[in-house]
Amino acid sequence: GAEIRRHATRLRGGVDVMPKDDNWVRKFGTYSWTQNMQELQLYIPISESTKSKHIRLKTSKTSVNVSINDDMYLSGHLDREILPKETNWEIIEFQGNRSLKIGLRKKDETGMLFDWHYLFRSEADIIDSTITHQVVFDICLGDKLLGQVVFGLFGKMCPREAKNFVALANNNVPVPLNATGLVLNAGDSVEGNTVRRGYTNCTLHAMDFLTVMGGDIVNST
Repeated sequence: GAEIRRHATRLRGGVDVMPKDDNWVRKFGTYSWTQNMQELQLYIPISESTKSKHIRLKTSKTSVNVSINDDMYLSGHLDREILPKETNWEIIEFQGNRSLKIGLRKKDETGMLFDWHYLFRSEADIIDSTITHQVVFDICLGDKLLGQVVFGLFGKMCPREAKNFVALANNNVPVPLNATGLVLNAGDSVEGNTVRRGYTNCTLHAMDFLTVMGGDIVNST
């Protein structure tokens, strides 16, 4: 209908071929979501009887409203702003379920450094952000200790990442352990990694010991 075309572009549909890791797809009672640098992807399971004509989607800079068969199915205030005119949707198969996939374009596309922590503001009250582990890095200039960086890990929110990070910090990597398509070996560690640049009140970039090209470690993490 006209309302769908006004608020969102419908895509062709089919099967979602983007690889999704269950560990970082955020799952809630009526929806799941994930993201890349430019876009947020919202997934809503729907029945086989639900057709495109039954779906009404309305977005603003800070909100999403989804109605199915004229019943409000999902409504919420976004954690940040999107570009509503670039919203798109399609019906696909996602993780074994027939789903409505909604693409929400981020207004701020500096997602490499600033991923959304929440899709909807209400998630802040649902997600368990308890710090379960602390990892301490000693930062040295040559043999001189400059100070320490203490990392608090959200082990209940991201259990696999927390476990892997602790293992890398403790020289206690299990075998095999996949990380971005690579397999780590027992004894692999971040110890001795070279810090190459830092941004005040933002990030510290160290060399990625996993990726080596031409004998030089080239990627940053």
